[in-house]
Amino acid sequence: MKTKLIGLGILAAVIIAAAAYVFISNSQTVTEINGYVGGEKIGLLEDEEVQDILRDRYRLVIDYAKAGSIDMVTDDAEGRDFLFPSNQTALDTATVLKQVFADSLGEDFVTLNIGTYVSSVRKEVYEPQLQSIAITGWIPDYGDPQNYMSQETYGNDNAYYTVLVSNANDLEDNEQNKAVLGLYKEFTALVEAADAISEKDARYAAYAKAEAFLLDHAMNIPVYHDIGWVLTKINPYSKMNAVYGIQNWKIKNWETNVDGYSTEMLAEDIAAHKSK
Repeated sequence: MKTKLIGLGILAAVIIAAAAYVFISNSQTVTEINGYVGGEKIGLLEDEEVQDILRDRYRLVIDYAKAGSIDMVTDDAEGRDFLFPSNQTALDTATVLKQVFADSLGEDFVTLNIGTYVSSVRKEVYEPQLQSIAITGWIPDYGDPQNYMSQETYGNDNAYYTVLVSNANDLEDNEQNKAVLGLYKEFTALVEAADAISEKDARYAAYAKAEAFLLDHAMNIPVYHDIGWVLTKINPYSKMNAVYGIQNWKIKNWETNVDGYSTEMLAEDIAAHKSK
């Protein structure tokens, strides 16, 4: 459900103009818009729950054609209402990682094959358990390290990574899997020990120990910290900027400018932000 909400949040940027038109006209007519989408976005648009929300809440039906990110901006887009491209950063990162694996381990030992333009990563990769390594991330729900560390614990049905990404919860407890399961069980014990501590400094120190174990045994490999750059008609310094939770999704008290914003126009806001 969390993934759907994030997808809908991104999709809202694509449909906001059409939605505004519908609200202003106060029309009950369903508006159809069409455009190009990246392959991994198709699973979201084909989701019946998403289609129901778009139709019933926003009076929208979306028609789309699959296209690569480069094709979207080079092909004729006449008659298209929107572009919803794939994640080129993820593909570039995977390409770099493939070269790193080859340089470090040799391709005779490990070959990293990159899959692109799947219609749904969850349905076509994660659920059939085809991945050996996956580039992913976590948006924290609340301000405690437990929110991160618990996602890789063994035997926890709510642990996102062990249930869906690493699939550690599905491993049979046998001689072949003994070493891998031993790591997950030891890490889980460290997380559970940290979670039992209420005093903040001691709790954080215990979670740091669990995190060090996670990284030292390459259960997770830090790859990059994503920083985005945008052309915007919304003053980003007027928006909520919480480090966790759903506050950043709230469209409240936003300052907008129909002509957009330049760095010079936001100089005072930037200075105030840096002084905090």
